[in-house]
Amino acid sequence: MSGNGVDLGSVYGLLLEVAAAVNRHDRRFDELEARMATKDDLASLKAEMDRRFAAMDQRFVELRQEVADYHAAVVGHGIHISDHEDRIGRLERHTG
Repeated sequence: MSGNGVDLGSVYGLLLEVAAAVNRHDRRFDELEARMATKDDLASLKAEMDRRFAAMDQRFVELRQEVADYHAAVVGHGIHISDHEDRIGRLERHTG
């Protein structure tokens, strides 16, 4: 063919570039697929998170009870101390 014909060398070069790009994409997809979690992986992770949250919930219940017990003890002592301070104040005023 003359100068107006198809340049087979250019077509071949473009096909090589496309093939190289496809190979790069295939490798990249393979890498991504290797790192992706499976449904079993996700189910296992969810089960582990559920166990940890249940343990944390139980610990919060224990902490709430400890705080309530501490608060009751402190408030109880606070009332006794206030009563003693009032009595001491009355005695000091009475004795001058």
